[in-house]
Amino acid sequence: REKVLPVMRIEQPGKDCWAAALAMAMCYHLRCNRERALTIVMFVHRLFRHLDMDKGPTPFDLWEVEKELERSGFRLFDFDPVYFLSWYSVKEEIDNGGPMVLFLYHYTWDAAHAITIAGYREKIPSHRRYSLLTEPGYVLVLDPSPSQWFVRRYCQEDSSGKWWCKWDIIEDLLLPFMCWDLFKCSMKGFKILYYGKPR
Repeated sequence: REKVLPVMRIEQPGKDCWAAALAMAMCYHLRCNRERALTIVMFVHRLFRHLDMDKGPTPFDLWEVEKELERSGFRLFDFDPVYFLSWYSVKEEIDNGGPMVLFLYHYTWDAAHAITIAGYREKIPSHRRYSLLTEPGYVLVLDPSPSQWFVRRYCQEDSSGKWWCKWDIIEDLLLPFMCWDLFKCSMKGFKILYYGKPR
């Protein structure tokens, strides 16, 4: 089984991959055109350009973005930090019509990178071809970096230009969980809860 959400890929400004990943998920719900999507990206980029995002945003940063977006008229969103993640929770979120933003850690560069997950493809074990049981398979990844270095390095492109990554690879690269104080913990990513009219 395969499920794909029609999420538009948006390139990041500067190093703000997570601003672009957030805009992709928001614009899926809002049905943005590209111009409006870029407005959202630049809004978040300007708001947090003074912060060092190499380790990814904290839940407090996410809360601040949510409040600033509310003040700017985006009142139907709630960003829900995710500290622990599994194949089944990603599948459930996609089945419920919600793309996810995940934070990965690139050990070579000692830096975080954000991607948007917009679908999944289940894998049926060969010895259980007629079984309803499935194994972790592939996720559809949208990489906001201009060069798309992450998907080119870790994923496979299909004939329609979509990039699919094995879930095992994504799971291994998820940002490790660490806390500096009560409001500064590293997230695996976040869900975007939308209270407007569903797609």
